[in-house]
Amino acid sequence: MSVPRRWYRRPFPLMGISGLLTLTGGLGWITDHSVNRMVVPRQYGAEPWMQEILRQPEKAGLRLKAFAVITSDGLTLQALMAEPGPAAGTTVKGLPVTAALTKAGMKSGLPGGRGTVVLLHGFNARKEHMLPFAERFCAAGFRCVMFDSRGHGDSGGTYATFGSRETDDLRRVIEGARQLAGKAGLGPLGLMGYSMGGAVALQAQPELPEVKAVATVSTFADFRGVITRQAGERYSRLGLPLLPLLRTGTQWRAGFDPWSIRPGEAAGRLTCPLFLAHGSDDGLIPVSHVHQLAAAAGSRVRQLMVIPGGTHGRVFITGGDALWGAMSVFFARELPVGRPG
Repeated sequence: MSVPRRWYRRPFPLMGISGLLTLTGGLGWITDHSVNRMVVPRQYGAEPWMQEILRQPEKAGLRLKAFAVITSDGLTLQALMAEPGPAAGTTVKGLPVTAALTKAGMKSGLPGGRGTVVLLHGFNARKEHMLPFAERFCAAGFRCVMFDSRGHGDSGGTYATFGSRETDDLRRVIEGARQLAGKAGLGPLGLMGYSMGGAVALQAQPELPEVKAVATVSTFADFRGVITRQAGERYSRLGLPLLPLLRTGTQWRAGFDPWSIRPGEAAGRLTCPLFLAHGSDDGLIPVSHVHQLAAAAGSRVRQLMVIPGGTHGRVFITGGDALWGAMSVFFARELPVGRPG
């Protein structure tokens, strides 16, 4: 008499279980990989051109001071303060800015400076990427502050939270810069952010009344919308059902809800003027996001520039002197000398 095989020895149940485990493992790998790509920045060292500016900042019209602050969860953030040096406004990058101010009927460098612009970098970048930005704004007479966001550059941390924690980090950097500036103070204060940095600026400003002007370039209005689009493009029809797993994985690993990151909603609560710019051909964050931000901010928007042919990574190159000049004039108008810092 033959003995019936138990269910776990039969081929079809075993194949089914094996297939299920393989599918589960595959979904887990895709989810983990996607969480890493979304919230774990790549760690880039300072490139040679950055190191050259750090060695000889005077050639870029800058005077640099390093400082550090501690976040609420104990991380150390590394920062730089850039002040206009003797050559400010005379460098290759600075001359077009001074020309734009002159055309607008404004002076460039002013005794005592115009005030301070905090520069916020994008995802996968570091503070030194903002040195050419500082060269241009210092040419206009502003002091600049830049820092490695958590998980980036020389700062501590593993995860970027796109504003969930970075808004308080920004507040602490401003306080650290104010102490470094001493009795002179920071003067009128503005924020300029690219991509993720712009999202942080928009979310932070309603709680920072001392910030009197904000400029963002290539910034998203809704993080969920960007991730949903990328998931659909990267994983086709499989990507969208994975979004709940991606959200849960991010909450578990990085400690924040990615769907709560809504700079568009924050734009509706701004208490200061706003400058917006975006590339028309941005494949990462579609140009529709800048129009969503503009609609939310309403009358706070002073200027909206859509850069023809501009992509996410080359928007500043494509925008060129027109973009830099427009931003410099915006801050010069909205941060008049004489406001306390």
